[in-house]
Amino acid sequence: MSATYTNTVGRRDVSSDVLHALRSGEQWAYDAVYSKYAAGLKDFIAALIRNEEDAKELNHDIFLSLWNNRDRIAPEKGIKGLLYSMAKNLAMNYFDHLKVKRKYTDFCSRNVDHSLPPDMYMIGNETKILIDIYLQGLPAQRQTIFRLRHEEGLSVEEIAARLGLSDSTIRNNLSMVTTGIRELITLWLMLFFSQNGV
Repeated sequence: MSATYTNTVGRRDVSSDVLHALRSGEQWAYDAVYSKYAAGLKDFIAALIRNEEDAKELNHDIFLSLWNNRDRIAPEKGIKGLLYSMAKNLAMNYFDHLKVKRKYTDFCSRNVDHSLPPDMYMIGNETKILIDIYLQGLPAQRQTIFRLRHEEGLSVEEIAARLGLSDSTIRNNLSMVTTGIRELITLWLMLFFSQNGV
């Protein structure tokens, strides 16, 4: 997680005056929004897709779309939520084989060694979608290990036997995925529920 991202999302949204000016096509207002949110959004997208260069391209697409559709901005609602939604949608499109409606009821109801703490995954459907996006970008073996553990409920030993891997390899992979999901959800919480947010 970068310091730039943390500092950016922790501040109050830009004023409605800036957003009214952006709607009117004022370049300085666009620059103000870009300066405030570009770095944080790029980090957020990179956390989802784990590809820094592609994240830069997608981030560029967000702000190009924002400018081209500036007449749709609702200044009274702020811009933070809109930018977050655009970033999430682009990340979903990045994985064109993604099945974002996969149910995580079983995963979310478990409280086992390698599960996320309840306060991390009991946030709702938005979090489940982000987790699904994250999993789609993992190496196939790591994705399989995670799904065997949390969707089929297999033990570490059972997964190791099925895949022909050591118990420690299974534990290490589960730990890496869990850590990645923790970081992703932390970024999401900071973006959407920051103390000085919208």
